[in-house]
Amino acid sequence: MNCLFHVFFAVLLSGVQVAVIPAFFSDTGMYDLFIPYIFFLAFSRPFLEGLAAGCGMGLLSDSLSAAPFGLYITAYLWFFFLIRWGLTVLQINSRMFLPPVMILGVLGEGAVFLADALPGGRSGGLHHVLRIFAWQLFWGGLTGPFVFTAVSVFHRKWKRGGGNLLFPERVH
Repeated sequence: MNCLFHVFFAVLLSGVQVAVIPAFFSDTGMYDLFIPYIFFLAFSRPFLEGLAAGCGMGLLSDSLSAAPFGLYITAYLWFFFLIRWGLTVLQINSRMFLPPVMILGVLGEGAVFLADALPGGRSGGLHHVLRIFAWQLFWGGLTGPFVFTAVSVFHRKWKRGGGNLLFPERVH
């Protein structure tokens, strides 16, 4: 049932990211909504489940984007492994640390994309790229913890409902 949850949320997040977000943030850019989801996988799911879901989301993002194939899956796997490693070193159980951690995630993904875009001259100017990067950091720190919490709450309800949260069985 967890597999269905990950597929459902991947399709939901990709739909929001591809269809809804561009209508509101076309000029400034918005951070990747899969970052909080990768954090959720690394923080609260078993290793193999998180790894498989992260790879699936990376493949989905790579196939929907115009970026070089493998860029998203590489970034997501690096985030997943670094967070898992960080959790073994640091004992972080407080939600107070979510905004700075989300900002670090957006910063890390932005650095990967900056390294890809600037040498090829596809960036549209350094000033433009840095402005978009600053907006992404702002929105990532502001909304990332809410996305993380929403995913956590929805997954907890999904598990409690036996995976039938969307289509509950009727009791006669």
